Amino acid sequence: MEREKRERRPARTTKGPVKSTRVKATRNPVKTDPEELIRLNKYISNSGVCARREADELIARGLIYVNGTKVTAVGTKVKATDKVEYQGKKLVPGKRIYLLLNKPKGYVTTTKDPHAEHTVLELVRDATNERIYPVGRLDKSTTGVLFFTNDGDLAGKLIHPKYKVKKVYHVFLDKEVTKRDMETIVSGVELEDQSPRAQGRHLAGNRRDPRTLL
Repeated sequence: MEREKRERRPARTTKGPVKSTRVKATRNPVKTDPEELIRLNKYISNSGVCARREADELIARGLIYVNGTKVTAVGTKVKATDKVEYQGKKLVPGKRIYLLLNKPKGYVTTTKDPHAEHTVLELVRDATNERIYPVGRLDKSTTGVLFFTNDGDLAGKLIHPKYKVKKVYHVFLDKEVTKRDMETIVSGVELEDQSPRAQGRHLAGNRRDPRTLL
């Protein structure tokens, strides 16, 4: 069962960005008072590293340094003028970036993969100077909307199961969908680490050619 959206044009195989791919980015400046104390986890999140919940875990594990000193106390507050480091790199809260990409085939949804011929970051490298990362993922052969941001809090809310954010997949198959297939999709498909299940489904194509599922 191949999960992908139908393309009007074949995907390009050049090393540079695909010209037909539309990229839309918006910016929301983060205003800070140099003397204002803010929670360290918020500072880390505003730097685009991760969401606040994950930032607390980094702090507790002793992976965050403030002005050269290891910090392990969750709830620590810092100033905008403090030097905060993670993995030897200085963190700098920047502008909030929200970007939508119409992902083509042939690109792996990852920030770094030495085995991947192309990654989605190649398609957005000229969109902003801020460090952004994909929220969620689409398979290499899957096309469709992919969201990028450096807003760790928003990213966490979109991908964490407890927020129950719904995803819609438009699937084109190479064979007809049977009633049993539909029941399996709703009851859940067992994978190695989870059992995803559909909250709703229906045939999106012509009933005479039932190979399109939404």
